[in-house]
Amino acid sequence: MSELFLFCGIKRDRIKGLLWTGDKFSMIYIRLADGRFQWPRIEEETLTLSGEEFLRLMDSFTIDPSVGKREKQKILKSLKMLYQKWFN
Repeated sequence: MSELFLFCGIKRDRIKGLLWTGDKFSMIYIRLADGRFQWPRIEEETLTLSGEEFLRLMDSFTIDPSVGKREKQKILKSLKMLYQKWFN
């Protein structure tokens, strides 16, 4: 089973990640040119995301599907392709 661990900096414009595929780790780094990720500020706000919620976050949506789309942010497409390769 694959697992993805994401870590966000204080400015919330960068994400570092570790992808565990069962026998190896892959490192991921994303930096937004504009905008910020929706990200928990304290430990009590942390969540476990489903695959759908993760893709919403990477597409500049909020995690809550009832909330409309935020201003579009430029995100590296390679992370989505990597996610889809290992989790679909």
